[in-house]
Amino acid sequence: MTVVVAWKRRLKQGAEELCFASDSRLSGDGARIDGAQKIFTLKRGDVAIAFAGETAIAYPYILQVINSLEGFRASRTRAMDIIEIRSHVIRMLNQIVDDRDTTEPEIPEVRFILGGFSWIEKKFHLWYIQYNIALKRFHYDSAKSFGHSEECIAFVGDRGRDLEKKFYDEMRQNYGPSFGELKLDMEPLKCLIEFLKSSTDRWSTIGFPPQFAKVYQHMNALYIPLVDDNGIYYCGRKLFGYEHIDEWPLSLKTFERVNPNAVK
Repeated sequence: MTVVVAWKRRLKQGAEELCFASDSRLSGDGARIDGAQKIFTLKRGDVAIAFAGETAIAYPYILQVINSLEGFRASRTRAMDIIEIRSHVIRMLNQIVDDRDTTEPEIPEVRFILGGFSWIEKKFHLWYIQYNIALKRFHYDSAKSFGHSEECIAFVGDRGRDLEKKFYDEMRQNYGPSFGELKLDMEPLKCLIEFLKSSTDRWSTIGFPPQFAKVYQHMNALYIPLVDDNGIYYCGRKLFGYEHIDEWPLSLKTFERVNPNAVK
């Protein structure tokens, strides 16, 4: 299972970016894997997608989505806007459901967060995509607005509601009743990191390290390395000492970028 948070971040100079963060643990059948990728960016650069739920369902589904979007020229070249991408993703997921052969009355729980920048509407979109048991179809819902502002934020996963509650409790505590007027910065990522560090049960469905990605208004999507005293993490996996990446990692202490050559 999983915990994922995605939100629209407003920079000081007025630019915006869409952020995705999650834990990196897969668990089940008495085993766990820490270091599993759960956030995926597309080569087209303006879209990212993350999953939560039954791994045996979510991974095949999300890989088929990625393969389709990167194998179709209109998608690959961004001629298809993200709103068309959303419709295509839902049609594909429903096709997979229609083709399945199972005696189960319903599919295992799986949810996706899809988001990116629309070149037609000149703004970011963030959606939940989930299976509706009553309709027996996948469908989408827009992410929640953050307070009274134009920001948006989404939480999914078996611990998603717990993280959401922690996040809003901390926002009220730190900023008071008017927190809903704030422009979100790195508060969701900070909250996620604290949440993961507090999950000390070795068989918990979530666990450290986190993973982090961004979609920029200039229509580039990047995985952002994260660094702490134990090393550098990329897509949830701790890098070997000889591995080098182009992007400067984000410190989990200061939440500023640091020179990777200065990391021991």
